[in-house]
Amino acid sequence: MAAADGEGGDEPGGRGRLTVADRAVSRLVRAAVLTAPGVAPASRTSGVVSGSLGRDLPRVEVARAGTQVDVEVEVASVWPRAAADTADAVRSAVTAQLASMASLSTGAVSVAVVAVVRPRDDRGEHRRVS
Repeated sequence: MAAADGEGGDEPGGRGRLTVADRAVSRLVRAAVLTAPGVAPASRTSGVVSGSLGRDLPRVEVARAGTQVDVEVEVASVWPRAAADTADAVRSAVTAQLASMASLSTGAVSVAVVAVVRPRDDRGEHRRVS
């Protein structure tokens, strides 16, 4: 039975609300980025790429205003995928992930492909690119 003063019960205003912490939003974005086609996995960008750039990839920054999130992402792309295709895939993955997992909308999603890594074969070795 619902309370007469509007607290508790099954009324939408009485059930509470969902608050998603900024850190959780950053983790959701990072997870989405890593699922996008063409993005090099984090394990592939440690070492040479992170040493030259001074950080691991992907790098994610989020800014929130209410339920809208602006996102800046830096990724490494796997050659020979076009950087524009990788960036489009990242934008789509981030937008879908935030909407479905946190009920957040995206404003700007800026994606920079800052490195390109060679593909590896099934044994985990680099393939020769000719």
